[in-house]
Amino acid sequence: MTACDGARNRSALIESGSNRKNGRRKNVLETLISQNAKLASGLRPMTTAAKTVEEYLQSVPEEQRLVLGAVRETILRHLPQGYEERMVYGMIGYVVPHSLYPAGYHCNPKDPLAYATLGSQKNHLSLYLMTVYGDPAIAKWFTEAWNATGRKLDMGKACVRFKKLEDVPLEIIGQVIARVSVKDYIARVEAILKKTSRKRQSADH
Repeated sequence: MTACDGARNRSALIESGSNRKNGRRKNVLETLISQNAKLASGLRPMTTAAKTVEEYLQSVPEEQRLVLGAVRETILRHLPQGYEERMVYGMIGYVVPHSLYPAGYHCNPKDPLAYATLGSQKNHLSLYLMTVYGDPAIAKWFTEAWNATGRKLDMGKACVRFKKLEDVPLEIIGQVIARVSVKDYIARVEAILKKTSRKRQSADH
């Protein structure tokens, strides 16, 4: 997956809709990941040849595998019905499948709409939480709930970085994953995209 931190000047994954440069849309998720990686560690986002989650887990160092496994199990236990686990962007992803949301990710409709992603970096692990990025109320709750556990929160706009299992309050991860149903997530995405489209149309006139 990719490293994460900074990216303060980047638009939110969902709220930004799509950036335009030379008349072409940028993939906001991949841009965010790439910029965070460079800011956090000076490294390019890590790539993987893994086609399945199991292959991915076997490809990472054992110490990281154990931590990823524990976080993954927590996510799967609390993941609302409808979301699916699969490899996306070189990470373990939790997405809204095309069968439930045919439109997919607006910047690349061939990709499913991502809800969360989990991955390994050279020096740390990363958990991207799209709802935390795009919802100030959830972001506030998440930050306060994490800090209340006494653990230090190392977080950029969209993702949490950690190294050891002791760094992560699994109960909070479970709660934030369970917080938004597929139906509510799609509705919020649609509302934001419509708002973004109206703003763009107004700017063009």
